[in-house]
Amino acid sequence: MNKTTPIVLILFLLTFFACKKENTITSDATITYGGYEPTDGCGWLINIDNAQYKSENLPDTYKTDGLKVNIKYTVLDSKYAACWSNFYLIDIHKIHKK
Repeated sequence: MNKTTPIVLILFLLTFFACKKENTITSDATITYGGYEPTDGCGWLINIDNAQYKSENLPDTYKTDGLKVNIKYTVLDSKYAACWSNFYLIDIHKIHKK
């Protein structure tokens, strides 16, 4: 085995694992209330750049209609179906009032 083979292999592995990125996004957003979910409402939604998202981990302290926030999140592959719409689910990492 060549002396440079282990070095090249280690560099390749480091590069491969270092390039895996989580698609974490930071953005300004507005919390809105789309109605009571059990009666075909949308519940709490997060409006980001004219798109609406649903989060299952929105803290209760931020459930205020019209609240402006800054949010760090990841868009998940799954969708939430409610109130005749499909919303992408997001996982909130950090959130704070503006």
